Amino acid sequence: MKKPRRPASKTFLPDNLEAAHKLCFLNHDVMVELLRSGEENGTFNHTFRFRDEGDRKEFEASADVFEWLEKTKRESERTELLRRVVFPAILSDFLHFIFEALETSRKAKLNVSFALIRKPLQESLFVLETIAANVGEFAKHLKENPQRLHSQGAGGLEAHQKRIASVLSVLKRRRSF
Repeated sequence: MKKPRRPASKTFLPDNLEAAHKLCFLNHDVMVELLRSGEENGTFNHTFRFRDEGDRKEFEASADVFEWLEKTKRESERTELLRRVVFPAILSDFLHFIFEALETSRKAKLNVSFALIRKPLQESLFVLETIAANVGEFAKHLKENPQRLHSQGAGGLEAHQKRIASVLSVLKRRRSF
């Protein structure tokens, strides 16, 4: 007996891939919720503590917050500010691409899906790994040589494996606190 054909508007996924596709969407939705919750609860906000009134006035007169941070020798605050701004922006971008890749795969537009999935898995993940492994190094690269944050020159599979090992090591140390 032939299976009834699904309506074209619903999905073109083979039955054996539907559960995996739903799981991918569930993972996407969980990450979106974590990002939304972080934004709603101020996780990505940063507050500057002024040393004195002169410090405040210098900040207010500054046209560029990063110049002020450098001038007042606040390297750790600069690094923290960058992490709190860049991480959610990259993760949000990552999740938008994943969502569209999942949608186009459901519609059997696989060339588009593969093109959409390449960016978050190659470029965004590289920056997220760099932030997680060493936020200070990330901030230094962003300031001095942003090209170092481009995944194309990152050293291939072996370098990728070392970054993952480094991220896992950082996570393991943080978990022990």
